[in-house]
Amino acid sequence: DIFCGGANVIVNVEAKELIGVDINNKVISLFVYFKNTKEDVILNEISNVIRHYGLSESNLNSYESYGCNSSDGLGVFNKIKYAALRNDYNSENYIFEKNIMFFVLVVFGFNNQIRFNSQNKFNIPVGKRDFNEKIKANLEKFLIAIKTKNISFINKSYKEIEINEGFVYADPPYLISNATYNESGGWCKNKE
Repeated sequence: DIFCGGANVIVNVEAKELIGVDINNKVISLFVYFKNTKEDVILNEISNVIRHYGLSESNLNSYESYGCNSSDGLGVFNKIKYAALRNDYNSENYIFEKNIMFFVLVVFGFNNQIRFNSQNKFNIPVGKRDFNEKIKANLEKFLIAIKTKNISFINKSYKEIEINEGFVYADPPYLISNATYNESGGWCKNKE
């Protein structure tokens, strides 16, 4: 998968060997960390980051206990706390494992998107969700898949990949829409 992104395809395919390629080094670093780290360590680190920054835990407390409701989400409660986490991450003040800090930013960020500005700073605003039971269950399934399948992750551009054999899955960014991956010329007509 030469544009693996969230690795949804690669964790759901059966093959002897799977290779996920993406140009985003932070995404690939996260997947390598997940593959090489025990699940209980990962979940404990996620909890430590959430608690350190005082972010919401809707799996333990009601929305009302945060002064929020399920329709509007948890953004109002998490906004300042999320900004503190994002600032520490962008300042490379890695109080915790940097990959886990990145993951928590994505989970608590707007629509779980990933975007970095021209200074390579993560700049997604806070979202409505948190690390709830559904996201935790999906993460646990994902961890099982990348730990039990023969998957490797490579941080390269699609242009650098040489393919000699096998099946290649290529789902490049969408040119016809404006998304975080192409709003600053990340994907354009020439690359298409």
